[in-house]
Amino acid sequence: MEGEENQNVVLDKLGGVAWQAREVRLKERIKLVASALIKTAAKRLTAHGLILESISENYQSDNFPYITTADQESAIEDIIEDFKSGQPMDRLLCTDVGFGKTKVALRAAV
Repeated sequence: MEGEENQNVVLDKLGGVAWQAREVRLKERIKLVASALIKTAAKRLTAHGLILESISENYQSDNFPYITTADQESAIEDIIEDFKSGQPMDRLLCTDVGFGKTKVALRAAV
C-alpha cells in the first residue's frame, strides 16, 4: 500500500527534550557540511588547470542555422574567459528548452 513507510514516523513536541536533542544533532551536521564546503571552495581557489590562451574563432562561423543572441554571445565569451583563466570552471548554463544551451556549449568548445 502506498505511504506505508511513513506510518512509523515519530513526531517531537516543539521545545521538548527530543526536539532539542534533534536540533543539536542537526546543527552539528550543518557545521560538518559547511566545513566540508569551505574546504572544497579553498581547494578550488588554489587549483590550477589548463590555460587555453589560443581560442579558435570557429565558434563565430555561420555553420549554425540560428542567429546568436546577445545573452548567448555573452555566455560564450564568459566560458572562453574561464578557459583562459587556468582555474577550474564552475559555471552552470541554465535556460528553458530551446533557448540555445547546446549551441553555446558547442561554440565555446570549438
